[in-house]
Amino acid sequence: MSFCSLIYNNKQGINSGINLVSIMNTGNQLYSSLSQLMRQSFLMQTELPTLLNVFETDYELQYSESYTASRQKQTQVELFLTGTSDEIA
Repeated sequence: MSFCSLIYNNKQGINSGINLVSIMNTGNQLYSSLSQLMRQSFLMQTELPTLLNVFETDYELQYSESYTASRQKQTQVELFLTGTSDEIA
C-alpha cells in the first residue's frame, strides 16, 4: 500500500478519505495478485516484479538493499548497601 500511496499522491494528491480507500483497495489488489502469482502469502523483495502497471501508468522499479542499525547505550547501575545483615533484610 505504501507504494500505491506514493504513486497516487504523485499523480493527483491525497485529499480525502475516499482517496485513502482507493489506495487501500488498489494496494490490496496488487499484493493479492502478486501473492497468487508467486503462490506465497508473503513476498520477499527479490520476488517482486520490476515492471508494474498501477493507476493506468507503467512503472519500472529498481530495488536495492537497505541497511539499518541500532545504537544502544548500556548503563550498568551498581547498588551498594551498607549496614549489618539484620538491617538490610
